[in-house]
Amino acid sequence: MTVSFNVSDDQLRVMFSYAEINDISLSEVISVMLEKLEDEIDSKLGDDALDAFEKAGRKAIPHKEFWKGLDVL
Repeated sequence: MTVSFNVSDDQLRVMFSYAEINDISLSEVISVMLEKLEDEIDSKLGDDALDAFEKAGRKAIPHKEFWKGLDVL
């Protein structure tokens, strides 16, 4: 699929520099950028879910504490 978008000269320079430093193509630079966006989305969704969980009066505990409470660790 082909997608077109406008970037400034400075943004394009950064993208080409990143590609050169990491020895990857410009398409791979876009893939890296998208992965970082996906990571940010996942982090935000996780934070929002934890906030809703805590606002509902529930308490999260570390998984090691959970397993220890079950006498597994």
